[in-house]
Amino acid sequence: MSADGLLPAVHVPVMLREVLAALASDPPREGWAVVDCTFGGGGYSAAILERFPEARVLAIDRDEDALAAAAAIRERYASGSTDPSGSTDPSGSAGLPRFEAFHLNFGDMERVLSGRGPFHSFVFDLGMSNMQLEDAERGFSFRLNAPLDMRMDRSERALNAAAALRRLPESDLADIFWRYGEERHARRIASEIERGRKKGVFIETTNDLVGAVRRAVNSKGSNAHPARRVFQALRIFVNDELGELEAGLAAARRLGGGDGAFVAAVSYHSLEDRIVKHTFKLWAEEQVGAAVIKNGKAFSMPQPDEVAKNFKARSAKLRVFRLNAQQDGE
Repeated sequence: MSADGLLPAVHVPVMLREVLAALASDPPREGWAVVDCTFGGGGYSAAILERFPEARVLAIDRDEDALAAAAAIRERYASGSTDPSGSTDPSGSAGLPRFEAFHLNFGDMERVLSGRGPFHSFVFDLGMSNMQLEDAERGFSFRLNAPLDMRMDRSERALNAAAALRRLPESDLADIFWRYGEERHARRIASEIERGRKKGVFIETTNDLVGAVRRAVNSKGSNAHPARRVFQALRIFVNDELGELEAGLAAARRLGGGDGAFVAAVSYHSLEDRIVKHTFKLWAEEQVGAAVIKNGKAFSMPQPDEVAKNFKARSAKLRVFRLNAQQDGE
């Protein structure tokens, strides 16, 4: 066991301290469920189980490969409450397993999680994990050459990134690059891809796409990789990430409504954060709860020491909303 209470093989997710602090403001009672909506490497799930011995964790992930870490966590946290020494009280949580993992999109979680409450909280760590990025065969990274796939769930029949670049009209590609990547050279890049298609040259690999972007864009003098925004845009489009986020937040509200559940979301770019921010604002206007405010702000940023250890954390924002609890007798 490491000093921070996590299993040695489990990665530490972004803004873990802040997420745990928000949930600890009203800790889960015996048998209440915390839903880890983006299991990834299991960092949140393991930390929540360790910090809150009364809680159960229901973890979901659309990437079946990500659930490989679930077996070790499931074995350690069997039925009942677990103290920091690792001993287990088999009478805890009414005999329910402390940890369960499910392969599904968080937008579909009602289908599996309905009736498994009461729910204490829903935690979303948005975007993609380092494990996905570092697996060259997944085609997410512009630094690693591989077939251009980008599907988070490879069992889905949805278009992968290469198929999208082969089939979609030039105008649609430009719209994707601008809308989901905020790429100011979107039209120029789409035009370069179209020129290649007319010659029978199609983009099949990550290097092919990087080459097309470099031909279309003069990136001299810029420290950022010229294809970064295009890769982000394609990934978001292929996986319908923004639509899934809206569906996932709505599902969390329905599942946790009346339980006084927390909904916590860590986002990494303005498109995600805008959806979370506007959703929480709408919920507040509908008087179904209130945003959790810290130091006068509706969001938290990572501490400098975390950014120094994990550069990915630099752009993270955490927003937390507390749904209203159902009053006794209602």
